[in-house]
Amino acid sequence: MLNGVLKVPPLSELFQSVVPTEISRCTNDYLESVRESKRERAVKEVIEERKREAARTNEINRERANILDYHRQAARARGPNSSNSCNFERIKEIRKGNARKWNPRPLDWHLMKKRRVRKKQKERRKRVWWKKRFSHTVVLDIQRYKVDLVLAKLEKERDELLSLPMEVMQYNSNLGIGGAVLDSGAMRNSGDASRTASGRNSRIPLKERLRVRGVHGNEKPVIHEYDMRIPSATEGQDIKLSKTLDIPGSSHDLVSVGQLDDLGFTTIFKNQEGRVLDKNDKLVMYAEKIDGLYRIRSALVDQCFNHVQLYNTDSLRHYHDALKHMSFNEIRKIFNLPPETKEDLNPFCAACHYAQTRNMKKPSEGLLRAPRFGYRIHSDTSCKLPATKFVSESGIQRYVLSCDEFTDTLFVNFVARKSDVKRKIVELVGSINNERSPEGVVEHQTDGGTEFVNKTLDKKLASMFCKPRNSNPHCQYENGLIESHMEDIQRAARAMMFRGNAPPSDWVYAVRHAVYLHDVIPNPLTKLTPFEKRTGVKPRVMLKEMSQKVLFGKCLAKVYLHAKMEKDARECTYMGKCPRTTGDLIRVIGGKISGGKILSAKVLKMEHGVFPYTEAGVPIPKAIQSVNYDSDSEEEEDGITVRGDDERVESSDSEDSLSEDDEESGNGNLRSKLKQLYEPNRKVNKKEAPQNVIGNQPAFEIEKITDEKFIKGKKGKKSKYYQVKWKGDYPELDWIHCAQVRAPDLVREWKQQKEKLDTVTDGLVMRVCQLNQDVEVKPQKLEEVNPFKVLFDPKYEKRVKEPRGYKQMMEHRFAEQFQRALLKEKMENKKWNTYVEVPRSSVPKGVKILYPVTAYAIKYNSKGEIEKFKSRVCLNGRHTEVDPSETYEAIANTGTIRLLLCLACRYGLGIAQTDVKNFFLQAVLPPGKEYYAEIPDGWEENDRKTHVAKVLAPWYGLKESAKLAGDQLAAVLDKAGMEENPYMPKVFFRWEGDDLVACANHIDDGIWIYSSRTLLDKVLDKIDDQFKMTREYNVTKLLGCDIEYDMKRGLLKMHQGSYNIAKLNEMNVSNGRAAKSPGYIPANIPNSAFPEKRPQATLEEVRLFQKKVGVHMWGLQTDPSSMFVVHRMASKMLNPQKEDWIEMARFEKYKCTFPEMGVVFRRAENKEKLKKGTILDCLTYYADADLAGDKRDSKSTSGFCAHLGESGMFDWKSKKQTCVCQSSCESETYSSKECTCHAIWLRDGLDFMGFKFTKPTPICQDNMSAIALCESDKHHSRTRHFRMHVALLKDCLRKRITRYPWVPTKYMKGDLFNKAHGPTRHEEMCEANGIYAQRLALVPDDVHPLQVDGWVETIQEQKRLQLAARNKDQLESKVQEEC
Repeated sequence: MLNGVLKVPPLSELFQSVVPTEISRCTNDYLESVRESKRERAVKEVIEERKREAARTNEINRERANILDYHRQAARARGPNSSNSCNFERIKEIRKGNARKWNPRPLDWHLMKKRRVRKKQKERRKRVWWKKRFSHTVVLDIQRYKVDLVLAKLEKERDELLSLPMEVMQYNSNLGIGGAVLDSGAMRNSGDASRTASGRNSRIPLKERLRVRGVHGNEKPVIHEYDMRIPSATEGQDIKLSKTLDIPGSSHDLVSVGQLDDLGFTTIFKNQEGRVLDKNDKLVMYAEKIDGLYRIRSALVDQCFNHVQLYNTDSLRHYHDALKHMSFNEIRKIFNLPPETKEDLNPFCAACHYAQTRNMKKPSEGLLRAPRFGYRIHSDTSCKLPATKFVSESGIQRYVLSCDEFTDTLFVNFVARKSDVKRKIVELVGSINNERSPEGVVEHQTDGGTEFVNKTLDKKLASMFCKPRNSNPHCQYENGLIESHMEDIQRAARAMMFRGNAPPSDWVYAVRHAVYLHDVIPNPLTKLTPFEKRTGVKPRVMLKEMSQKVLFGKCLAKVYLHAKMEKDARECTYMGKCPRTTGDLIRVIGGKISGGKILSAKVLKMEHGVFPYTEAGVPIPKAIQSVNYDSDSEEEEDGITVRGDDERVESSDSEDSLSEDDEESGNGNLRSKLKQLYEPNRKVNKKEAPQNVIGNQPAFEIEKITDEKFIKGKKGKKSKYYQVKWKGDYPELDWIHCAQVRAPDLVREWKQQKEKLDTVTDGLVMRVCQLNQDVEVKPQKLEEVNPFKVLFDPKYEKRVKEPRGYKQMMEHRFAEQFQRALLKEKMENKKWNTYVEVPRSSVPKGVKILYPVTAYAIKYNSKGEIEKFKSRVCLNGRHTEVDPSETYEAIANTGTIRLLLCLACRYGLGIAQTDVKNFFLQAVLPPGKEYYAEIPDGWEENDRKTHVAKVLAPWYGLKESAKLAGDQLAAVLDKAGMEENPYMPKVFFRWEGDDLVACANHIDDGIWIYSSRTLLDKVLDKIDDQFKMTREYNVTKLLGCDIEYDMKRGLLKMHQGSYNIAKLNEMNVSNGRAAKSPGYIPANIPNSAFPEKRPQATLEEVRLFQKKVGVHMWGLQTDPSSMFVVHRMASKMLNPQKEDWIEMARFEKYKCTFPEMGVVFRRAENKEKLKKGTILDCLTYYADADLAGDKRDSKSTSGFCAHLGESGMFDWKSKKQTCVCQSSCESETYSSKECTCHAIWLRDGLDFMGFKFTKPTPICQDNMSAIALCESDKHHSRTRHFRMHVALLKDCLRKRITRYPWVPTKYMKGDLFNKAHGPTRHEEMCEANGIYAQRLALVPDDVHPLQVDGWVETIQEQKRLQLAARNKDQLESKVQEEC
């Protein structure tokens, strides 16, 4: 075994090492002759043995005849009256051989002795003969049998090696085991024909026998030649070399270079490689030098080209441009070209350098490490944040972070706009200079932003003898120190705000607290804090004290108020360290100043784990109106324009120009302008700048309006909002109130565009020309986008019954709309050329003319309004004769679709939906199949009595239509590069690097998940060439299910709210008293020993009950919380009783209370990105079962659910067991068996799609006996009748496919699927499985990771704490009694 690959020596070596020396001298020809003559010798021996038996029988018969003659002679001598008469009856029996053996008295003793001696000698000779025969036959046969065993074993090992993967065979060929070798000294091609089947079949005898001499002088006779096949440089192809000498036992196949030269091939040996080129200089054979031999490789490189072409600089440049400007070295590796040398340099690509490719080598003129504190300061500015207040400053929207390089000290300053940054920098440098005089700041390092590069700041820094330095444009890594600190501070601030549920306006306190903690927390390596490096003294605040105070946490602080009788210590919110005192900043909870200003106080005690902002009663500070400053996007600051969200204020250059003296004093026109802006009764200058122009710059300018909608306010009033697109590089679209859009020209253009969009087709006017029968369509305008909205009001009307047949349609309430739909259906068939009208006389004899049936349907939208009218012409395919194997078409089940959606949400993939319009009509009938049908009603262009319709496409209603259309679509997907998963029907996928595109087809509907939009469009474009389809990238509906997807939050919810509401309204179910659990638990449990009489329900009751159950069964696609109850009601459909109707009524109340109950998928907690080979060890199952839950037949119910880690539950099952289990161990084992089968199938399917599993899949159980039964090898008398289930679990456990950890019953997620629960327990189980009734916006973002192992220790710890608390209570009660 070498590196995991089995190395097999030649067959001759194995034979010589195993077979004894005296047998190894036997040649193969001798063994073959022995096998052939073995049967002949056996036949001869049988014949000789039969001859000897016949001779022995004849001898006995002769002896009997002699005895009989002797008695006859003696009888004649005694006479007839003699008493010693002969017993002739005895003689007859002796003749027949029935009498017992009788030995007569010997006549001559000397003769008898000779006979005995002769007999002993004969027996001795016989023993000697048998001994010799045994030594010659039996011993030799045993040795031959041993030889046959050894040969069979070697042939078996050889067959196993031949069945190994290509990698092993490639490795073996590289090592020279049976591989081909390029030999320049060989005169002819030679090899062993017995290695391959093709060689054995093509072996022919030579005309003249030859003898071949090897290197060591040994000779071998050659009597055959054959056709040797050598692997070529292209994978999957080989080269045939005829007239190759067959040398048995040769270890290598030798390819003669001389013979290749005679055939016109060129052989080049260079750089440890050998290449054979044809006349066109194409590479046909490739060899690699290993152990001194040029061994031919099976394939040069895995690529899509048939051969490797010669290259030059132009071809390299072409490959470089075509393959996304990949590096030239990688291109050489891919196409197996020689590496770059001095003689063969890579070409130069200017486009790659224009793309600002980062240099691998750092510049040698890098900055030296700062020698002291304050020598070099790094600064950076944050992005724009929500406006807030801090201490005495208001309107703060940014912060400036500065860092000292020597001590790693951070300084933070808060500003309102970017133009204020220079003043804060000057103040920081001045304070450090005053503190460290005469040593001051020497260098100031920034990223070269407009707030740092200006004349004012340069003059100020030059006066302080500070030199500004900037990094190169768009090279953030050159300013990595402050960039990394900025990222850390932002991450810490956001985490503290999310943990405390703080309002966005409190970001300034989170940033301050993060900077403060950075200054006093020691470095884990140096054990020094930045404060200690800067001052040389340890900070007064200890690490233990700091860890007690949590930002935005609840605390008791000593607040001094004017009223003397009020409490000093009050409940507050901790807001961080006070910058002026040694105390802390707090915000009082409750009272007049609750949620108001920030106070400085001393914190007495912190309540751990309590955050006031998470409570509903705690007020949140009012948000401040944010301000957009023109200076944030301008390089020059000649004139400053302040723009708010509702108003704009423009000031002249003289008023807003900020001088240096004004900056130092801080008393400028800007402060008065901001003060006037934040006053409640401010006056705004009505003379505004031109629309869509801000300081003569395009920044923050609206480019166009893309959409509009109406949003309800708090008082129920609807307000219009526009969706606008900004100019510049701002990619996101914003929704803005119509009053805030001050662009009348753009509003006017949007209204005109909307009028054009509102122009839809009112009707189709068909004009049939007598000559060419062309169809013309005239569009007409409608007043509303949805023309059917006026026809039906879902609030006050019930859904209209759909017509059946053409006559009912003509008498229907919506006859006009159905006629238009029928006409549209005809136009679609004309478009795809699905039929043609032919005379009846042209129909072949014996062919049945099918009768068409038109189905009419009304489609409703999510609001319950009529969306469209639809008609579909179908044929009666029952009269057609089709092979049953050509009629079945598989579809992707909902469990597989949920799995794809869960994967998309877990890895942040996009979701798209496609719908093939007129799916069956776009398919084509196979050649040789013809169908004729009557012309459908309303489609007549000729007389129906004289003409029929010849069907050219698989119309709806034919038995094979679905199969034909599905196979043709699968073929198109295959051409587009999509591979079908054999374990999951109609699931296709494609990997391109680490980009994945996968889809699940449900007849004509397809759900797609993708990580690359470009790859998805590429695939869909190829499919669209044959099957026209619609694409939807914002999926909200799928197979009757509603989908809500929030990629920013990483949440996706599937529910059937619109379906449930529509069906409940259709069944006249009103929302009365709320029901918080679906199961009805009767008060009196029936006794199975005394069954009650169950009267038979009427036919109308049975049909109504079955209809209700069928409606609710479809609702289980996204709502697993009611699966057990629905299945229990389904078992009583044939004879529903009173208690069953009560249970149905309760379940319908539950559906009315929670119509949007559905599963929620979440983003992975570590936000892992999807790539090929992603490990899915997070797959977890929960299996559970009850015992004799059905009181009628005492059968149990098993259920399980599948979770993809913390992403949520994507598959579930609840099923009544087919056998009666006698113990909970048996029922749990049966449930685990079903769950294990599902896990095996799912692992195989995901592994085929490119996902990997490194650990066994856990199947959690709450039954210790079932787990012990799987893990132990003991056999019990009570487990013999279900031993096959146990054997399956043990086999999967041994193969590390699954494992079975224990989970307490209280935390068993599968308990939801085998019994009905009360409201409280039902709500807990739904929340544990990720099932929510509220909308996605109200679903919490908290991620609950799954706990699989360690439950035994957890339960023991809980019991210990409960026992300690109970003892404490008992002790306190005793003390109180004694007192």
